[in-house]
Amino acid sequence: MSQKRVEVKIKDMKFYVVGGEDSSYIKNLATELNERITNIEKSNYKLNQLESTILTALNILDELQKEKKSKAEMGKISQDKAQALEKVEEISKLKEEISKLSGINKQSNDEILDLRKKFNKTNEELKEKSSDNFKKNDKIKTLNEDISNLRKENNNLKNQNQQAQKKIIDLSRELESLYDEK
Repeated sequence: MSQKRVEVKIKDMKFYVVGGEDSSYIKNLATELNERITNIEKSNYKLNQLESTILTALNILDELQKEKKSKAEMGKISQDKAQALEKVEEISKLKEEISKLSGINKQSNDEILDLRKKFNKTNEELKEKSSDNFKKNDKIKTLNEDISNLRKENNNLKNQNQQAQKKIIDLSRELESLYDEK
C-alpha cells in the first residue's frame, strides 16, 4: 500500500499523519481524539492542555489494555469452547460406542438365553433318558434274577427228572425181575 500524508487538526494544532490507511479513517481518529480531550477538559477545568492530553492518552491506554484483556479472555473462552466441543464430540462417540456395545450385549444375552433353553431342554431329555435307563436296568436286573431263578428251577427239575428216570429204570428192572420170577 502506498503511504499517504493526511492533515488533521487536534486542539487547534495541525498534524500531518503519514500512513497506509484511508484518509477518512485517520481523520475520524483525529476527530474522536479531539472530542475525548475536550470532554476531559470540560470535566476537569483545572487541567492545562498538556495534562488533559496526558489524561486522555492514559484513558485511551486503559481502554486499550481492557480491550486486550477482554480479547485474551475471549480467546480463552473460544479455546474453552473448542475444548468443550471436543468433549461433546468425544461424549457423542462414547454414547455411540455404548449404544453399539449395548446392542452387542443384548444380542449376547439373547444368545445366552437361547443356549440356556437348549441346555435345559437337553438336560430334561437326558434326565428322562437316564430315568428310562434306570427303569430298564431295574427291569434287566429283575429279568436276570428271574432267569437265574428259572435256571435253578430248571436244573432242579432236570435233577428230579433224572432221578425219576433212574427210579423208573430201577422200578422197571424190579418189575422185570418180578415177572421173570413168576
